[in-house]
Parts: sequence; structure tokens; C-alpha cells
Amino acid sequence: MTSSIYIKEMRLHAYHGVLPQEREVGNDYIINLSVDYPIATACRTDEVADTMSYADAATLVRQQMAVPSNLIEHVAYRVCAALLGRFTQATAVTV
Repeated sequence: MTSSIYIKEMRLHAYHGVLPQEREVGNDYIINLSVDYPIATACRTDEVADTMSYADAATLVRQQMAVPSNLIEHVAYRVCAALLGRFTQATAVTV
């Protein structure tokens, strides 16, 4: 049994880009993501620890967006890697 969590239109201001102005002024970004994960254990146990936390996922996104990068693709990769590292039960991440 699989489910997904979604974060839609998370708005953050960050300082990514190659140009000096992008690093100084920054830009507004809108992040959408989904994380697939198995829910069978949580369904049986009724324990929060057996599911995924939206709040923890949002915190990871904020942390990765706060680290400046030249390429937004690199930021997206870091977000995916952070989510998969924190939520080892996750089977897929889309950013």
C-alpha cells in the first residue's frame, strides 16, 4: 500500500544563480513536491513515527533552498537527496 504527501506552492526567497545580482537580490521561488512512501505500517500501528511528516519535509526544503547554488537543478537534486536521506521509507520524490 503506497501513498504520497504533497507540498504545493511553497513560496521561498532564495539566492541561487550565476549572476552577481541573483546572489545579492535573490528571487522568489515556488516549490511543488511529492514524496511516495508505503503506508501499510502506519495504517496498522496508528503511530506518527511510522508515517511521513509534512513539517519535516518542509523544513528540509527550506534548509536546502537556503544554500546558494549556481543551478536550480542542483538545488532540486539536493532537496531530493535530503528527503530520501531523512525518509528512508520514501520510494520516489518529485520536485
